[in-house]
Amino acid sequence: MANLHLQNEDPAWVAAQQAGTRISPKGLAEKGWVGSEHLFKHVAGWQLQHCGHPTANYPWQLIAPNGQGVLIPAGRAWPRLAMAAAFVDAFIRAGRCL
Repeated sequence: MANLHLQNEDPAWVAAQQAGTRISPKGLAEKGWVGSEHLFKHVAGWQLQHCGHPTANYPWQLIAPNGQGVLIPAGRAWPRLAMAAAFVDAFIRAGRCL
């Protein structure tokens, strides 16, 4: 299955860009995420997995409930956990699904 490559004008991407640089474990839990340092799962079926490289610039792979990878407009994985979590939150609140 091909990755979903976001467009700059996607409203959920715009919301993700406005997210802070960090999110606490409590903040993740409040948004429906459970997990640990390298793997988080959302109650709606989304997954965030860290690549494991300690100095990676784009370490977070976002996987939609249908198994499709979701890339930022630059065609890369996600630079920050908070940004990817904000994207999923905005995507779900807009009633969108994959």
